[in-house]
Amino acid sequence: MLRTRFYKIILFILITSGLQACGQNKPTETMIKELLGVKRYEQRPEYRLEISGMNCNWEIEVNDMPFDNYLGSQGGTSGDIPLNTRILSSGVQKIKLKVFPLEGEKLMSIYSTLRLVLSYYGDNKNYKGTMKELNNYSLPAALIKNLPYFEYEFSFDAKVPYTQVGWINSKDLSKVPDIKERVISKLNELTKIIQDRDNRTMFGLDLEKRKNRYESFYASDSSIIEDIKEDDFNNDFSDLHDCHYLPSELGELVYYANNRVVSIRHRGKTSYNYGIQINGLDDLNKVSRLSYQFLFHIPNGTDELKIVR
Repeated sequence: MLRTRFYKIILFILITSGLQACGQNKPTETMIKELLGVKRYEQRPEYRLEISGMNCNWEIEVNDMPFDNYLGSQGGTSGDIPLNTRILSSGVQKIKLKVFPLEGEKLMSIYSTLRLVLSYYGDNKNYKGTMKELNNYSLPAALIKNLPYFEYEFSFDAKVPYTQVGWINSKDLSKVPDIKERVISKLNELTKIIQDRDNRTMFGLDLEKRKNRYESFYASDSSIIEDIKEDDFNNDFSDLHDCHYLPSELGELVYYANNRVVSIRHRGKTSYNYGIQINGLDDLNKVSRLSYQFLFHIPNGTDELKIVR
């Protein structure tokens, strides 16, 4: 116990002195202590969703929260993504798949394919021998042919060692009359922070989001510190110039989590972006896109719009 505490102290001194030496506008010592103080668990179960789709566009929601999507005029995409940031506590979790035609098409075809594989890993630090497949689903090709839209839902029981409040007790934002104006105002505030490369202020605003992410991914001290070092606006914009920030007013207001979570959604080239979308030119003067994803809520007992994911 003493050795662990001593290690944390030394690690904290190294990270804070290192950041100060670099002259970077990084989080305060108090913020770093709070991030390094997230709860740790002996059991570290992880749930992952493998997605592969071709010749169709799709959206996936987990517990009525946006998870992943693909929008395009051709081809498809694949990936294997952890679900834990959408799991607040043990119990029944719901997944919804929405499938629709490629951009420019009105109907899906026999060539529209999509496969979902939900897997459980008993220990996210040691995948070997701990994997269990919970669901394996493929689009019924014959059924979706010539359909403009198709939806599939399923649920599963998750067991995780943590419990997070998240958006459970947040206000119903559909009852806030000026909610779109408030979301746009918040995004304009965040845009100014990004333009000023003000890392410290941004860390303070999304501290709770970071803590929840580190907890649900069972992050080690070293991985948290590495994340803090790398998460820097100067890194994000190092090879980007002539940047144009897409006005939030042009986006669509969208609600999630039974109207307790909200964002402004922009349609990008191949995906939806929730929050701030930036178009610029890279070192070869080719168009490059950068986005910062923000989902907001108003916690119960307050009237302030805050970042929740």
